[in-house]
Amino acid sequence: DIYFIHQVDEDNVEMVFEKYGPLDALCELKADGKIRFTGIASHYFSVLKRGICDHRVDVLQGSGNMLECGMLDRLAEEKLLQQKGFILNKVYAAGILPAFFPVETLLSGVLAYPVTTALIGLGTIEQLNEAMDVRLDYVRVPFAKVMSVLEKSFLPIYCDRCQRCHCLYGHEIHLIFRQFNYYFLGKDYWALKKLDLSIDEFAGRCKSCTEMSCLKSCPKNLFIPDLVD
Repeated sequence: DIYFIHQVDEDNVEMVFEKYGPLDALCELKADGKIRFTGIASHYFSVLKRGICDHRVDVLQGSGNMLECGMLDRLAEEKLLQQKGFILNKVYAAGILPAFFPVETLLSGVLAYPVTTALIGLGTIEQLNEAMDVRLDYVRVPFAKVMSVLEKSFLPIYCDRCQRCHCLYGHEIHLIFRQFNYYFLGKDYWALKKLDLSIDEFAGRCKSCTEMSCLKSCPKNLFIPDLVD
């Protein structure tokens, strides 16, 4: 039904979208009747926006939840998204958020966005029944309210992963902040395993950076150098 090019990021996006590249190959398969829809899957707003604007892409898959809602807020502003299918994953934030919020709230919060369907991840029959039995109102939960709940357990970084921050050295600030929050939300082993992000190098460069382009573009006004330190 849908054939995705997965893990498209800012390093390989040109190769994926270029003429005679993987996306063109999927279009040929679609024309031959071998697949029904073409898809692009990515964790990056810039890639998803490019897919939204490309007529060759039928379906997009991205990640987001009540904690990591910044990219969803930006995607919701793209009117062309309504002409695409959009599959959302990481709704439970790798299984973390149900310990802090009712399933009904988690699902309603993301389905209030222009999402076609959500991949929530189910491990037991009980989890399946809980997800299927809820009544949904499709109401976005304010980010500040999410933070107020999490603050009862630890001091989270107020980053919603909107991905507007830009590091001149190419470090993914939003990803490092996500791993910090995930660690204290109960995914300590998973967060550390994924945290191959050259943090010491990043911290050194952050302290010596005079341009500070990340600060200028952060809508939350986070003082990123202090948080990295």
